[in-house]
Amino acid sequence: MAILKVSEDVKEELLKLANELQDKRGGKRDVTINSVIEFLIEFYREKSKENT
Repeated sequence: MAILKVSEDVKEELLKLANELQDKRGGKRDVTINSVIEFLIEFYREKSKENT
């Protein structure tokens, strides 16, 4: 398994996104860094489909 290294700046932005997602979901569900990355991947894939 590969090890991914993330700069402090990127970590901070991921945490900000996690907080925003949690707020938008009513704060009822824990949002993890993993779920933020999954959200970003899905968002990227959807945008890629729109552009093809």
